[in-house]
Amino acid sequence: MRSTCDSFRTRARCLFLALASAVLAACASSPIDSKAEAFGELSAPATFVWFAEAPDAGPAADELGQTDEAKEGDASTLRLDDPGLLEELRLRAEEELAARGIVVTRASDANYIAVPRVWVELRTERRDPIYSAAIAARYEVGGVAVELFDAKSGKRLWSGASTARLRDVSLGYGVDVVRYAPTNEERSWRVQAKVRELFARLPIERVSVERR
Repeated sequence: MRSTCDSFRTRARCLFLALASAVLAACASSPIDSKAEAFGELSAPATFVWFAEAPDAGPAADELGQTDEAKEGDASTLRLDDPGLLEELRLRAEEELAARGIVVTRASDANYIAVPRVWVELRTERRDPIYSAAIAARYEVGGVAVELFDAKSGKRLWSGASTARLRDVSLGYGVDVVRYAPTNEERSWRVQAKVRELFARLPIERVSVERR
């Protein structure tokens, strides 16, 4: 009897580890959705400076990157104030912009203003009980965005955003009443991959002389 119980516990433990690994792998390989919108012309070589807020009052770039569920009210959106995450976003963005001939400088010399943003959407999905022990999941979608403005006029020139699934926050079990249990998963931001996707949509006109 004891041997049977031990065997059952071993199989249950292996199944749990397999499910946990599958969930983590799914988050790590989830597709990145990127969107961009141009409002004016960008040229290089040029310079830019980072601002914490946009110089105009137009819609923020995270609205561009929001999923349809968030726009329709089926997901809640949280703007993050994470200095470490914002710093990584800025560093990756500087690399991508520099590769396109736009380099960071001081405010008095800048042609463009860049504004970074990060946010999280909390969403819920139903799952097929044939393929999953859980019948529902609450999960996070993380977004990063960069906006570019003309340094003289403050006019918005370009907005780009990338989003991808971060993690399952909790899993729901039950039939008549669904109860959620936390997963304790770590967020998988993949900032470098998101920024690369974001700036792949940046239109740049190469010019032979500097703007200033």
